[in-house]
Amino acid sequence: MAIAQLINREILVHDDELLEPKGTIAIIRQTHAESSQILFELIEPVAIADIKYSFAVASPRHNNDNIETLLNGGVLGCSITFIPDEKFNRLNPFDISWWRGGAATLGDLVLL
Repeated sequence: MAIAQLINREILVHDDELLEPKGTIAIIRQTHAESSQILFELIEPVAIADIKYSFAVASPRHNNDNIETLLNGGVLGCSITFIPDEKFNRLNPFDISWWRGGAATLGDLVLL
């Protein structure tokens, strides 16, 4: 399976801090091969501190982790940055340069 075939596939997102229930389902909307980042959309948006989040960017935690881990049926350990709906930019969805703290966590992604 090529990385492009991950688009619109469902993933299970596990974290220990922000998401309830544990094992939240999301859909991969885009991938960024050069940085090995994944943009995913939560099936059910979450509210954290009264801010609504529908999208997040996941980046591999370790140098030897990359998107191919998902393609091979593995678990991808990630840092996950949630994007407030009012800051989400469809023209540049991987831009999280505005982030200075807030809804972020460590987690794992598994392809369903």
